[in-house]
Amino acid sequence: MILFVVANFYRGRRWKRANDEMPSVPLLQMLLFWVSFGVAVLLGSLGATAAMSDSYVAAVACGCAAAGSLAASVILWRKLNR
Repeated sequence: MILFVVANFYRGRRWKRANDEMPSVPLLQMLLFWVSFGVAVLLGSLGATAAMSDSYVAAVACGCAAAGSLAASVILWRKLNR
């Protein structure tokens, strides 16, 4: 063990760096798709629950937010499947 600490015979060897050829943009777009789709589902279910409890202002607000988030997820889905 002392030989590895004191000696520098391994200094000439360089570790090969990982050369990942996969771009990160599609991965981030897929992550954003799943987040926006999940938010749309959660807001839609919250809007349905608010509509059943006769809170129509909250239902409309959640419905509009869910529609916007669902539209974003559809756009991302089409961009990923080009």
